[in-house]
Amino acid sequence: TGTTFARHRDRCLMDAAAQALADPRRTVIDVALSLGFSSHSRFCEAFRRRQGMTPTAWRRRRSEP
Repeated sequence: TGTTFARHRDRCLMDAAAQALADPRRTVIDVALSLGFSSHSRFCEAFRRRQGMTPTAWRRRRSEP
């Protein structure tokens, strides 16, 4: 498949995070905890590695017209 299990899992997790963050009613910490992250900072770090920006920046960018 060209990737490790851990990378595949991380990609799926961050895809789920992006989808959850699309709902403006959910807070970033709520999304982080619902996906099994132990802290807001760990989630933000992982999200930034995958998406190239913080969850808040991603959410703002997505809501721009």
